[in-house]
Amino acid sequence: MKPLHLLRLLGLFVLVLLGSLVALDLWVRLGYTPLVFSSLLGWIVLVGVIALLVLARAVRQLKKRKPTWLGYHQAPYVLVAAQASMIWSVLFLGYLGAQVIIIWFLRHTPHADEIFKVLWLVATNLGLFTAGIFTERTCIVDDDEEDPHAKNKHLGQENWSGAEPGEA
Repeated sequence: MKPLHLLRLLGLFVLVLLGSLVALDLWVRLGYTPLVFSSLLGWIVLVGVIALLVLARAVRQLKKRKPTWLGYHQAPYVLVAAQASMIWSVLFLGYLGAQVIIIWFLRHTPHADEIFKVLWLVATNLGLFTAGIFTERTCIVDDDEEDPHAKNKHLGQENWSGAEPGEA
């Protein structure tokens, strides 16, 4: 698998931020309060950060050919988990960024004290994104054997006679 493109993730962040900003602004203008998540979610995300870092350490042990509790067949799942956590955190950070902006504009209302919960969630999701990048980079294997100038050969189609293809 290839690593996720950080520019695409940034574009996704901006798209979610703008969409959430419009939706939250409309929600507040209709008279409703903005949805604020519990700070317990930040602790759950923090457990995810720790789990990703433990998995990254196990994959690093695998790459060094040292014994570890993680098998070679499980390493791709670690990569998928790292990429999924990066996408989750980008989506959630987009919404939380919109929430910070809305709460900033409503700072003279009873909702202003919710900013600390939101900032705690922003910090833990930034940690999840960082742990996802670190784990993803740990899981990616550089393929040194691949030669870009070699001819494309598919399994079972090698030319064993030494003649050029099409010659008898």
